Amino acid sequence: MENIINVESLAYKGYGTGKKGSKIVFIDYAVPGDVVRADIYEEHKNYAFARIEEIITPSPERIPPACKNFGICGGCSYLNIPYETELYWKKRIFAREFEKTFKSYGYDADKILTGLSDKGPSLYYRRKISLKVFPPFIGFYRKQTHKVIDIESCHLASWEVNQALKCLREIMSGENFLENVKGITLLEAGGIKNAIFELKNGAKSNEEKFFREVFRECGFKNIFVTAGKGGENFSTYRGGPGEVFFEIKGKKFYFDLPAFIQVNKKQNERLIDEITGFLSAAAEERGKIFNSALDLFCGYGNITLFLQGFVKKIKGVDIAGPGIELAKKSLELNNARNITFESQDAEKSLKKEKERGSLYDLVVLDPPRRGVKGMAPLIAGLGPEYVIYVSCDPMTLMRDLKVFAEMDYGIKKISLIDMFPRTYHIESVSFLRKIK
Repeated sequence: MENIINVESLAYKGYGTGKKGSKIVFIDYAVPGDVVRADIYEEHKNYAFARIEEIITPSPERIPPACKNFGICGGCSYLNIPYETELYWKKRIFAREFEKTFKSYGYDADKILTGLSDKGPSLYYRRKISLKVFPPFIGFYRKQTHKVIDIESCHLASWEVNQALKCLREIMSGENFLENVKGITLLEAGGIKNAIFELKNGAKSNEEKFFREVFRECGFKNIFVTAGKGGENFSTYRGGPGEVFFEIKGKKFYFDLPAFIQVNKKQNERLIDEITGFLSAAAEERGKIFNSALDLFCGYGNITLFLQGFVKKIKGVDIAGPGIELAKKSLELNNARNITFESQDAEKSLKKEKERGSLYDLVVLDPPRRGVKGMAPLIAGLGPEYVIYVSCDPMTLMRDLKVFAEMDYGIKKISLIDMFPRTYHIESVSFLRKIK
């Protein structure tokens, strides 16, 4: 029996959804309004996953993708629909999950959820891409496989990153060194190009000769090399003297490899605007600024430094030592005397704060995708009046917000930020306040 399916909506992770009888079918790269013949490749009791075998009737929303590798490379989800349509569905997807989790709490999703502006670029915005190497191919994994497809340029990567890739490909095409490489990360900070090379089994054949050519021909500033299982062996190469820093909304940040950096500068600025705008309103409502703030998973201080005008004393915590060292150096650049940074696991830090009897009236969180499972009670135990939670995964966010709700933290608003256009990812910042 043929599986002819009317695609009705989009779901998280970029699937189009329709029904086969009472069963929901998640279809790769389907667009609402499509009528497709689907090939089901994974079936469960109440749902199934499928790929498009034939588009019988294309949706009016369907557009030609900008990239020839769309649907092959697993990087993009929405190059086959207009950007405005993508934003509409992202908000609906987030709202569905919110309403499902908080249906008994009396929240109105239309009043709680804000944002998803289309003012930022939807293409060529990424300041960082991570490439896989399988000689002679340099590129990304084919969707749902570990097979590398060759990529000449990426429609999400910035001009600087694509230029770096083009130059590297030209040099590496004539080098045996490519055989020793597992992966390459290209990163632009402050207009300056950098790279991280992951080598196989500690290989170093022609390494220094190759990197000298990369510095000379491609204009790189820094190259960081890791080798061996877990990357415990590493070395750094410099393309010239001087330190690198970049600016975000008037603040200066030191940068060095292998530290993390927000990939979308425009939307990162918007995230900061949302946070500082909320804190400004909260300080006005309280009639005073905050006494103390704890910024967990603070990285290089991307948010921490912008808390300065709203809090008397601030502490940033992150397990990533290189990021913390850069954050400490950035304090000098910004004359930030009321901020300290500590390299520490977030959960261990929270337990130590509890042992010391520490209290904070503001806690900021920007965790990885797994969220803060198990840490919410520890955070609440510090007595914050406000909690600001930045998330890149709606599913783990809803789980954690529900725990905060059970501890009497009300949701004032959630701002959606399209940090990763043309992909299924949804960034958000939730503003919570203790119910007195």
